[in-house]
Parts: sequence; C-alpha cells; structure tokens
Amino acid sequence: MGELPLHPAIVHIPVGIAVVLPIAAVFVAVAVWKGRMEPRAWLIIAFFQGAALLGGWASMQTGEEEEENVEGVVDESHIEEHENLAKLFMALTAAGVAASIASLVLQQKNEKASRLLMAGAAALTFASAGAAIATGHEGGELVYKHGAAGAYALPPGDGRVPAAPPGEHEE
Repeated sequence: MGELPLHPAIVHIPVGIAVVLPIAAVFVAVAVWKGRMEPRAWLIIAFFQGAALLGGWASMQTGEEEEENVEGVVDESHIEEHENLAKLFMALTAAGVAASIASLVLQQKNEKASRLLMAGAAALTFASAGAAIATGHEGGELVYKHGAAGAYALPPGDGRVPAAPPGEHEE
C-alpha cells in the first residue's frame, strides 16, 4: 500500500499510438497508392503497429500484477470487462501487424494483394483505436467510478497530511 502502480503509466503508450496511427496509416497508404511514396514507407506503419502491440503486452502484464490489489476494492466483473477489452485491442492490433507484414512481403510479388493487405491493415488501425479507447474508458471507470484507486490509498493515521480537496486552499 502507498506505492503507485506502474500500470496507469504504461497504458498511455499503446493508447496514444493507437489513437494517432489511423491518421498516419491512411496518409501513408494514400501516398503509396498515388505513387508519392515508395511502398516500403509502409514499414513506418508496421513499426508503430508493433510498438502498440508491445505496449499493449506490457500494459496487460502490469495490469495482471495490479489485479490482485484492486480485486479487494472493485467487483471482479468490472476488472474482467476491462481485461476483455484489452484482449480485443491486442487481437485487433496483432491482426493489423500481420496484415502489414504480409503487405510488405508481397510488395514485390503481388502489388494488388499487397495493396489490399495495406488497406486491411489501415482499417484495422481504426478498429484498434476504438478498442484502445474503450479499454481506456473502462479503466477510467475502474478508477474514478468504481474506486480502484482505493487499493493504493494511504492507510489512516500514517502521519501524512492529505492534500486539500480541489477548490479548497490553505489560508
């Protein structure tokens, strides 16, 4: 108790990437299709999809570590909903990574298939972003609506003076 969890800090990495990535994916895909960028430019999108997947994995690991602490404060059904959304994010992001890699592999062999896979990977970035936002929303509800932060609250009488509530100032 009293130590802040790592999970909330880590989760912002894949969520941030996932939210920005659809715009970048559409930009790069259109530029490739119009001949303004080389097809290998899609490597940028594949890299960031991989970074989102890795960040999602790290988020799930830290979430698992924090679950035991929070289970004592929050009903398990709320935790499971957050976890299920995180799994959906991981599945969609992994599918996007796979489509991007397949698109890159096929660039020299089958341009049409490569472009279709690129379009599919771009579409999956939108699905991943939606899942990331839903997961984050559910995580926010765990903290702010269901009291998950209470698992890390200081015990009464620990000798520290609590901060003034918002809107109240010391005179």
